[in-house]
Amino acid sequence: MDGVKKPADGQLLYRGYDVKDLIRGSSGSRFAFEEAGYLLLFGELPTQEKLEEFCRVLGECRTMPTNFTRDVIMKAPSHDIMNSMARSVLTLASYDPKAGDLEISNVLRQSIQLAGIGCCARI
Repeated sequence: MDGVKKPADGQLLYRGYDVKDLIRGSSGSRFAFEEAGYLLLFGELPTQEKLEEFCRVLGECRTMPTNFTRDVIMKAPSHDIMNSMARSVLTLASYDPKAGDLEISNVLRQSIQLAGIGCCARI
């Protein structure tokens, strides 16, 4: 936390929060995936207002490029899910006119788009 890495044997922590606590805190009306994504990207848990906005933005990113599933995922199936995900992400770069732009605002946009597509497509 605060930029300092500390070993935590047997624990998985996101920005200082134990994943078990995040899951326990997630109830029917809350969005654990979206809250965890917000935490990873912005370094804090969202307020209700920020969570609603983040969910809206993610929702807008849940559409893959036309024929992407057919042309990329279905034509080259793999038993190795990590390989399949890596290939899909690399291919998505060809659809992004700002793929090489390393400005923080662009990288944040790309991260949100990947989260939106990934949670819906399971690429």
